[in-house]
Amino acid sequence: MLLGAPPSLATAAWSAAQALLTSLPLALAAPDSAGLALLLRADAAAVASRRRLLVAPALASLAGAWLGACVLPYDWNLPWQTWPETSLRGAAAGFVLGGAAAAASRTCWAP
Repeated sequence: MLLGAPPSLATAAWSAAQALLTSLPLALAAPDSAGLALLLRADAAAVASRRRLLVAPALASLAGAWLGACVLPYDWNLPWQTWPETSLRGAAAGFVLGGAAAAASRTCWAP
């Protein structure tokens, strides 16, 4: 809403979905504060690899939501081009692609 999103139930639903896509994997992987501190320090290669698996989907989800919102200014009057649908689809696609890229980099190029 700070950047111009209309205050509505759809905006609240999108923000809840975006919060789930960005924070739920980290919350599930590090349920206690010691695990969270271990992930954020990233001293060893195994921890760095695990951190990449958690951070890449979250960042890709944010980028996907931003790219999905880029089509909103165009006045095409199409049913798929309504406010949170493009951002939600972009966030979901970014999450999946970011997770797949992180998993592929872990299996293909990890020492």
